[in-house]
Amino acid sequence: MKTKKLLFAAVVAVFTCCGSFSVFAQEEEAPHIFVVQTWVRNTGPDIDRAQADSLVRYYHENVAMKNPKLLSARTMSHFFSGDSREYVYIMEYKSLTDMEAAFEIDDATEKALWPDKKARAPYDKMWSKHFNHHGDEIYSEIKGTRK
Repeated sequence: MKTKKLLFAAVVAVFTCCGSFSVFAQEEEAPHIFVVQTWVRNTGPDIDRAQADSLVRYYHENVAMKNPKLLSARTMSHFFSGDSREYVYIMEYKSLTDMEAAFEIDDATEKALWPDKKARAPYDKMWSKHFNHHGDEIYSEIKGTRK
């Protein structure tokens, strides 16, 4: 009888310890925040897609990649569609607080890159030549759907 009680106590102790570890292992971070910008590329004989892509890469390399609050960022365009002018830029942040801080960091980085309106004007002119529409959305991921 004493052996059964000890065995039962040992089994309960093992399940209690393992159960608490599995609870900690299954805890997820708070849902991340995603900002999704949509741009529509202009068309015409003087509009070069490679140049539009280089404008996107320039901003990504010189502003986005320097922001420690930005967890991930990527720009995508339609692969197969009748109208492949749409670009989607997705930025991931840990929280709304980090997103707001990231916007301030981006502003400071942009001011360092382009100290005044005159310095930024050529980039903005090229951007306006290549893109004509811009939309912003903010999303929160659904908890438990991360791979």
